[in-house]
Amino acid sequence: MDPLLQGLQERAHPVSKMIILKEAKQRDIQGPPFQRASCIIYILYCHLEMMPVLPACLTIQRPRGKGKAARPPSPEPKVEEEKEEELPSAHASGDDDEEEAEEEEQQEQEGDGDGEAGDAQSKIWLRGPSSLPKRPIPEHLRPLIKPVGTKSWIKLSGGDHNRKANGILGLLCRVHFPGLVVYAGQQQPAYTWDHYVAAPDVPDRQQRRFPNIAERVKAELWDFYRCQVGFEAKTKAVCDVAAKKLVKDMHYEARIQVIIEFHAQYRRRKIRKEEARTMNLTKDQFMRVPPWWCRAHIQCWEKMVDVWLEPGWLENHLACRQRRLQIPTAPHHQGSLSLDEYREKWSASHDGRPCSQLKAWVLSKKGKATADIDFNPDDPSEAYSHPSIHSRVSEYTKMAREVHGPDFDPSSEDIDGEIVMKVGGGKKHGRYWIGDGVIDMASTPSLSQIRARSTDLSPAIQPRPTTSQLQIEALQAQVEEARKKQEEMVAQMEEMRRRMEEENQIRMEQMFQYMQNFASSMGQSLPPPPPMLFPPPQPSTTTPNQSVASNNEDQDLSQWSP
Repeated sequence: MDPLLQGLQERAHPVSKMIILKEAKQRDIQGPPFQRASCIIYILYCHLEMMPVLPACLTIQRPRGKGKAARPPSPEPKVEEEKEEELPSAHASGDDDEEEAEEEEQQEQEGDGDGEAGDAQSKIWLRGPSSLPKRPIPEHLRPLIKPVGTKSWIKLSGGDHNRKANGILGLLCRVHFPGLVVYAGQQQPAYTWDHYVAAPDVPDRQQRRFPNIAERVKAELWDFYRCQVGFEAKTKAVCDVAAKKLVKDMHYEARIQVIIEFHAQYRRRKIRKEEARTMNLTKDQFMRVPPWWCRAHIQCWEKMVDVWLEPGWLENHLACRQRRLQIPTAPHHQGSLSLDEYREKWSASHDGRPCSQLKAWVLSKKGKATADIDFNPDDPSEAYSHPSIHSRVSEYTKMAREVHGPDFDPSSEDIDGEIVMKVGGGKKHGRYWIGDGVIDMASTPSLSQIRARSTDLSPAIQPRPTTSQLQIEALQAQVEEARKKQEEMVAQMEEMRRRMEEENQIRMEQMFQYMQNFASSMGQSLPPPPPMLFPPPQPSTTTPNQSVASNNEDQDLSQWSP
């Protein structure tokens, strides 16, 4: 046998040996070693999908396609068709290859349409998970940031990367996911930030050890950033608030992402998030595709899957989704921008015009920062993403002028947290009625503190309207608008009728005058005209049609009878 072929067979995968022998026999590879090696490389390239391990003497890089679709392989020379067995996936790896091949053959024979993971990966392009910037980063190359509001950050200067702080914080929550945690006397999956607080920490490569996983996540954030001097205490509070939401979002997105991954790997089908939110998998299917941050915690992943498969869970999930979909438009147009970033982008897109907190908050409910929008207190409720925004701004403006004077312009000032507390009846479910996430909780008094120092001359604390009240008010506004339009239409028709009567009367007078002049020229005279040639119009009324005749029974119409 050819020495080159023999060397390849010794290093190749068992399945590849069969390919090499068969193709070499059919093509009768001959010639100098360089030509023979080129031909063998071509054979392996054509069968790359079936090559779990390439020979060490060859380095073959598969060309990547542009965009999401993979580049099709080069055409193979025509050979006689022969009946061959199904070969295992090219991406299978491990010591016992034959067992894995049998498992994948069993997956092919299943009736649910599952396909091979390797084939799916070669045909379905999916965006991979985000990764952390490479560490260590010199301190002078870390971006300088400071906390803003309750859960946002603003970049002040420089930096070796442009990543968002909350994005890095979310990745750290995934990297240090503790799995099953003993919390409240029970072993539970780490669903919340409190579970991170309850999870003990272990030393890392630098021998750093923290009281718990939550402290590690907050500390490692500063491996990528620098904190503005004087804001160290506030950064801890902002990290806690932001991480609470990030951990919840992480678990919500996990189910959606694994459904997408399963259909891409085993069904050879790419689905969007909108579809995945309404779909479900079996337990076995869920267990095949755990998220990358949960692969080291399979028992935890199994418990999470069991919750999703409980009776009634999916129905409740879909019912909550339908309630969220009842919102007619998006809650805001900021995208991933914080309110301060939205302010800066709007100012940059509008010739550097200043933009206050309240103005930015209102504009974010009207459109994107680059859109041609501006603050106008006279805008109707239809101009905003939610009809309640107009009433919120109106109530806030009214009370702000009561407190600061009639000339106060709230659109040029930052949001007053105390006024927001009074207008919105305090915080509901931990959220302010206006500018949530921007108002500084440390400097904003609580509702009990406001009541304690209020006087008879102070503006009264107003209860926040409920969702039902807002819906009723919206319906009442629609009814009132329809009534006004109907009244305007009736008034227009009445005015049109009056003008037509006047024109007809003038036309008749002109005609009679002409006839009189003509008769005078003939030496004759005409009788005087009748007082009115047409019956008077019925007065406009809102009485239903079936009762119009009963209301007009007493009217004498005998003079108009034929």
